[in-house]
Amino acid sequence: MSRSRPDRPRHARAQRLSRRTMLRGTGVAIALPFLGEMVRRSAFAALPEPPVRVVTGFFGNGVLPEIFDHDDPLRADGPLSPLRPHLSKIAVLRGIDMHTGGGHPRGGGATFTGFEGREDTQRGPSIDVVAMRDLHREGPPTPLSTLLVTSGFRRDHQYRRVHSWNEDGSPMGNPIERPSDLFERLFGGGVPDPVEDPAEARRRRYRRSVLDTVLDDYRHFASERSGLSADSRRRIADHLERIRELERRIFPPEGEEPPMETCAPGDAPGDPSLPYGREATEISEQLDAGTWIRTQALLADLYAMALRCDLVRFGNITFQASGDRVRLRGDYDYNGRTITFDDRDHHHEYWHRRRFPEVEHHTHYIMRQFGYLLGALDDPASPDANGQTLLENMLFMIGAELGDGSAHHTRNTFHVISGANERLRTGGLIDVDSSSVNVYNTCLQALGVGRVMGDERHYAPGALDSVLRR
Repeated sequence: MSRSRPDRPRHARAQRLSRRTMLRGTGVAIALPFLGEMVRRSAFAALPEPPVRVVTGFFGNGVLPEIFDHDDPLRADGPLSPLRPHLSKIAVLRGIDMHTGGGHPRGGGATFTGFEGREDTQRGPSIDVVAMRDLHREGPPTPLSTLLVTSGFRRDHQYRRVHSWNEDGSPMGNPIERPSDLFERLFGGGVPDPVEDPAEARRRRYRRSVLDTVLDDYRHFASERSGLSADSRRRIADHLERIRELERRIFPPEGEEPPMETCAPGDAPGDPSLPYGREATEISEQLDAGTWIRTQALLADLYAMALRCDLVRFGNITFQASGDRVRLRGDYDYNGRTITFDDRDHHHEYWHRRRFPEVEHHTHYIMRQFGYLLGALDDPASPDANGQTLLENMLFMIGAELGDGSAHHTRNTFHVISGANERLRTGGLIDVDSSSVNVYNTCLQALGVGRVMGDERHYAPGALDSVLRR
C-alpha cells in the first residue's frame, strides 16, 4: 500500500538555497536569515556547524573594583544586573591583568589586543581581526569583512573610539555612529552619495522604503511557488517586518517626521539628536538619557540583524568611548527606582571625585545597553543552523580599558564572554587570575585559530582550564 504524499502544488519544488541568497532590487540587496533550505538534508547528517563569529563590545572607564568582591557580580541589586537574564550564556571573568601602565591610552589600546596601548596606532591586531585573518586567509565569505559601530563621543585619539585593529596596528575602519548610516550600509546599497544634496536625499528616503524595491523577489519567496517550507516563508516575512520596523524607527514615513526642534541641524530623519561626528575632547552639553538609549538600541538591533543575515561575522560595537566624558540629563529607571541625571559632572569626573553612587548609576545605564544587545543576539525566533541562538554560537566579548577608573590601573579589568558554541565556559563568575593575553589566546584556541596574539612576555603556552570548556 503506497503512502499518500501531502498535498502540494504541482509547480512547487523543494529547492536548496545558498547562504548568500538575497532579495534584490535597484541598488538594494537584503540578506535573508538562516533557512532550512540552506543546508543539505540527510537522515544521517549531523546538524550543520555554524560559522565562527567574533565580535567585541567596549565601554569606557570600567566598573567599580568592589563589584568583584561578590561571588555573584550580576546580583539583582547590583549595577551589572541588566546582564543577569543572560547569566547561563555568558561568563564574567575575574582577575584579568592587562599588564600595562596606567591611563586610558594604554588600557584602551590593550583591550582586545594584549599589547600596551598607544594613542592612534597599536602594536598588533585585535582578537576579532586575528580570528578573521587566520580562519579566512582570502577574506571572510560575507559581504562585509568587518563592522565597526560606536556611540562614544571622545574623538581626539583613535584609541578612544576604535577597538578593532589591523595586523599593522592601524584602525580597521572608521566606526559608524548614525543609525541611518548603519541601515544604509546594511540594506541601502552602501554609504550615502557625498555629491547628492542631503535635503534631497532625505526627501527621496522618505518617499520609498528599501523593501519597496524588492517586492518582486519577496512575492516569489513568500509564495508556494518558491518551494520553501511554510516555516521558511514565515521567517522571511518576519525578517522583512523587522527591517520595516527598524526602518520606520530611523526613517519615519512622510508626515510622521519628528519635529525639527528635536533634531540637530543636518540630522538624517529619525537619527536621534546627538553630537555625531564632532571633533571634540568632550561634549559640553548634556545628552538626554532616553535619546542615547534609543540610539544604542537602534545600533544594537541593526548589528544583530547583520550577524543574523550573515552580512558580517567580525567586528566591534562600542557603547561608550575610552575615557568618555558624557553628561546625562533626564530620568532613568535603576533597580526599581528612578534616578535623575542632572548635574554638570560627567562620568569620567564621577570617578575622580569619588562619586561612587553616581558611578554605579552610570554603569547600570551602560549595562542596560549591553543587556539589550545580548537579548537581540539571543533571539530564539531566529536560530542558527544548529538550532542555537547567535549568542550561544558566537564569541561575544565585552571589555573595558581600566580596572579602576579612579586609580587608572589595568588590573582586574572587566571582561565578559559568551560560550562560542559550547567551547567556552559560561554560567556566572569565573576566576581567571591571569593576563588578558592568556585569556584572548585561550578563546582563539577554542575557535581553532592557530596563532598567538598579544605581548608574548605575558603569554603562557596552553589554554586556561578555567575558561575552556573541555
